[in-house]
Amino acid sequence: MNGTAQRSTTAHLTLVATPVPTPSAAELERLVALEAPPQGPSLRLTRRGRLVVVALFLGVLFGGGVLFGTGVSKQIAPHDDPRATIEAIRRLNSLPDTGVQAGQRIALP
Repeated sequence: MNGTAQRSTTAHLTLVATPVPTPSAAELERLVALEAPPQGPSLRLTRRGRLVVVALFLGVLFGGGVLFGTGVSKQIAPHDDPRATIEAIRRLNSLPDTGVQAGQRIALP
């Protein structure tokens, strides 16, 4: 390239110094605090963790029903096997399983 081409290229670019205020340390800390995401406890469960939580919930739910059922069966027939008494209640009331709803009326043997 010749020297004339370079002069015309540099003539289009002009650097102008502009004063830029430098923020103080307090202003920088305030800006950083505004941009930072809120720090709080985050709970992340993996798929395995979610399965464990669901399994524990279902275990408590069904375990409570079994314990309630065995308590009722021991009141009805204290010397008999509670499983046999629960099965007799289920058959007597034509229930599809051993679950009953709160307030549901059932016949007892």
